[in-house]
Amino acid sequence: MPELDKVLFTLNEGEISDIVETEYGYHIVRVDKIIPPSFKPFKEVKEHIKKTLTARRHNEAYNEMVSKLEKDADIQIFEDRLHKASD
Repeated sequence: MPELDKVLFTLNEGEISDIVETEYGYHIVRVDKIIPPSFKPFKEVKEHIKKTLTARRHNEAYNEMVSKLEKDADIQIFEDRLHKASD
C-alpha cells in the first residue's frame, strides 16, 4: 500500500504515525525497529541461483513439451463407448 509506505519510510524508531487512510480503512503504525538492508556475497547465493534458474528452465521446457504433445495429439472421444462402459 503506497500510502503506508510513504508514512513508514519517514518515521524513525519508536515513532507513531498520524492516522493513514488506505483503500482498506484507517491505520496507525509504529516503527519498533529499523533493520538496515543487507546483501549476501555472491559466493553464498550462487548455488541457490543456479538451482532456481535450472528448475525454471526445466519447468519451461516441460510445459513447452506438454503443449506440443497436446497440439500434435490425435485425441478422439467416443461418447457412445463411454456411456456403454458406465452402464
